[in-house]
Amino acid sequence: MPKVATFQEGFTRKQVQSILGVSPRQLSAWERLGLIPQASISDSQTSINSGGEQHYSFSDLAAIRTVTALRRQGFTPAKLRSACAALKSRLGDIQNPWSEFLLRSSGNKLTIHFQDKYMEAATGQLLFDYISCPDASLMHSKVLPLRPVGCPPDQPEPRSTKAERFFHAALRFEQQKETIPKAFRAYQKAISLHPAAVGAYINMGTLYFKLGLLDEAEKCYRQALARDPVFPLIHFNLGNVYDELHDTERAMLYYKEPFRLNPAYPDPLFNLALLYEKLEMHGQARTYWVAYLKLDCDSAWAQFARCQLASTGLCLVPHQQSNDSGDE
Repeated sequence: MPKVATFQEGFTRKQVQSILGVSPRQLSAWERLGLIPQASISDSQTSINSGGEQHYSFSDLAAIRTVTALRRQGFTPAKLRSACAALKSRLGDIQNPWSEFLLRSSGNKLTIHFQDKYMEAATGQLLFDYISCPDASLMHSKVLPLRPVGCPPDQPEPRSTKAERFFHAALRFEQQKETIPKAFRAYQKAISLHPAAVGAYINMGTLYFKLGLLDEAEKCYRQALARDPVFPLIHFNLGNVYDELHDTERAMLYYKEPFRLNPAYPDPLFNLALLYEKLEMHGQARTYWVAYLKLDCDSAWAQFARCQLASTGLCLVPHQQSNDSGDE
């Protein structure tokens, strides 16, 4: 069975470091200061190994991106921590302001867009017509799990907000087998409210995939791909569908595309190696195991890859079949 990734699993620490250009030391320091969420161990990793790999969610990635941008603009960790604490104290029900608000910075001031107004983060002072200020730099930090495409960053979208609630409800319903039908209905409702809800299509497709309904899974992934053709996870999941359908040529095509789009994404390499193993193309499999281990050297999947790499090394050139090694 190939490795399967769902939309909410997010990014490993190494992927975040590669995407945003931050160091492991910076991530750890920002976590200790409470500036960004702690990376968590996903359920799929926990099921493989209790010491599984840590992941950041898409919302976490947005928060880290914002903190990175603010640090590069000269905001100190102490100032960011103070602003974050002030916002949590005043607004109460927020988890992480860096991923939940439209942010603006001007000079040494940081403001957020809140209830159709701009408010200074540290003091809570409301600012009049701040949006017209020519010197303000805009950072639209929020990345909805719905992954809307082409939405204006400075306009409130009530339907999208409502759709997001259905999306999160669907994630909860996925956790129990008896509530899976409710998950489908919640995803469908999210899509009806917000047709650009790529994440809802992806997760609904993955539910169909896990249920063995491959045609329905393909339809959902195709809908997602039409809305976001450069999102690597969609290509990867289509590769899984074609792999299960034994359509080797298309599986290879869709496994290779996400790595082209994001060279820091290791999962397609893992599945390509497995696919070449099944085809007994051991030289190609070895190439992809090695490439995978360059991106992931610590997880339980990496341990499996090393075992496979060791075994393929023994059968690269079978003595009794001299014609096997020429085309691989």
